[in-house]
Amino acid sequence: MVTLSGPTAVAPSSTNDYRLQIAHSGALQTHGGLNVSAAMGLLSTGGSDSANTQVLSGEITHTAPKAAVGGMTTFTFRWTAPASFTNVSLNAWGNSVNNDGDNSGDRATFHQLTILNNPAPTSTPTPTSTPAPPSPTPTPTSTPTSTPTGPPPMPTSGCTGDCDGDASITIDELLQGVNIALGSVGLEQCPSFDSNNDGFVTIDEVLQAVHGALDGCPVAPSPTATPTPTRPSPTATTAGAALRNIQVAFKLERGGTFGGPLWVSPLTYTQVGQGPECTVEARANGIDTAGRPVEVSAAWTASDPNMVTVSPPQGHQVSITVHGAGQSTVQVSAGGVSTELSIKATPYLDVTLLVNITIH
Repeated sequence: MVTLSGPTAVAPSSTNDYRLQIAHSGALQTHGGLNVSAAMGLLSTGGSDSANTQVLSGEITHTAPKAAVGGMTTFTFRWTAPASFTNVSLNAWGNSVNNDGDNSGDRATFHQLTILNNPAPTSTPTPTSTPAPPSPTPTPTSTPTSTPTGPPPMPTSGCTGDCDGDASITIDELLQGVNIALGSVGLEQCPSFDSNNDGFVTIDEVLQAVHGALDGCPVAPSPTATPTPTRPSPTATTAGAALRNIQVAFKLERGGTFGGPLWVSPLTYTQVGQGPECTVEARANGIDTAGRPVEVSAAWTASDPNMVTVSPPQGHQVSITVHGAGQSTVQVSAGGVSTELSIKATPYLDVTLLVNITIH
């Protein structure tokens, strides 16, 4: 088993320490190796367990297999966040080996850690109360029941991630959402992060909260106010919305106590199949001109249907099935914009496929 741990919400341009641990399941597995890559930012060696690590072609790898201590091999390294980003995934492989110079009996496992941009506290908008304008024609004969008494009611927040309903989203609330998405705490700690009420918190929903922190939360109108149109929720399907590009995310299943899927959008996504084929769950969101995610029904077109099929061929969420080794592409189109997925599949352990999907 491989575990990658470290900060999951960091400030732009900051450098943070991460730890990869390989738990060896058999007595013959005595050493470990690693390979860690990131689509953005800078990887470097460092930390208390950085022995036997190096930077090679921008990735962290081992200089030689590292001996286990108490059935566990531990590596540390550092990642410097880019100056501007929304989320970045660290893609890590850990290999539990018997150190006999051959790959027979070795066990490689993949782990992915998604890191969010943690906005500076000064960028979190603080709602200010706007005093109600004085009545232009106060009438002393008004009955007490028609004149509001006491403080005005607290505004009702329309923001995903507003845990305490105060119409603003703080850094602590964003971190709470990240921990719920990772399964560290339960959804009951802040149900408002589950904007689509499916019982899970995804990266898209955490990003909604980030936009709410930056743009401010809308205040719901009072019952007597004239209803005014409001902009759609970031994940609502918006017909005719002007799109800037398309973001594709992949479903990463989580085991353990919390379980449930986690949607990730790395530059390259890797999955090992089960049996002779490999099926990857994917979904598409449009990104509008304001940078907000918009749910779309995209067209998914495979260049080689004999190697790759997509079901359904149009929709927000689809299954991409890779039938054999080779290379192919899938075009994802909606609202006049498109993105391309490059798919490379290679045989893995002679029983299944190792599939890499790169987003262009």
